[in-house]
Amino acid sequence: MKVEFGNIQDLNEIKIISDQTFGFNYLSESDLLNYFHSDHSFFTVAHDSGLLVGFSLFIVGDFNCALKEIGTEYHMLLDTLKKYEIIQVRKTTAVHESFLKRGIGTSLIEFGITSKKADLYLSLVWKRTFHAPVIEIITKLGFKPFCEIGNYWSEDSIKKSYNCPECGKPPCTCAMLVIAKIGKDR
Repeated sequence: MKVEFGNIQDLNEIKIISDQTFGFNYLSESDLLNYFHSDHSFFTVAHDSGLLVGFSLFIVGDFNCALKEIGTEYHMLLDTLKKYEIIQVRKTTAVHESFLKRGIGTSLIEFGITSKKADLYLSLVWKRTFHAPVIEIITKLGFKPFCEIGNYWSEDSIKKSYNCPECGKPPCTCAMLVIAKIGKDR
């Protein structure tokens, strides 16, 4: 298995894995293109025998960049993070179902975190009733709970018309956990 930075040629395979994992159009082609063309985001991808088998999406910038990604309506909840100059947000990680439990998710996240220095690392985690291994991964990497946002994807699921794999048709009622780790240089 090889983990590296993703590029625009990976878009279709990322879209397929995202649709299977999070529901059709949770990350639309337009969303993915915007992330690929942004100076504030990057993908890590894992290849096994030439096949893309997983990806992670990260955003790096100042507080306003992180707030824009999480949602400006949560400004008061996240206000204490303003003191950090560079914040990295792990937005999402997905591994093709045929390649689960092989350490791919861990490798994708570790590569992303160690590739770009930040004062604060945030991980956005989908709170699910069934097992979410990303919580175990980021906990092993030293992340601690910061806050929980209820019904986080409700409006987005309605707007984009995606069915949540956890709760079904819109609106999605899942919560998002924000888990944080202070950078080593702080």
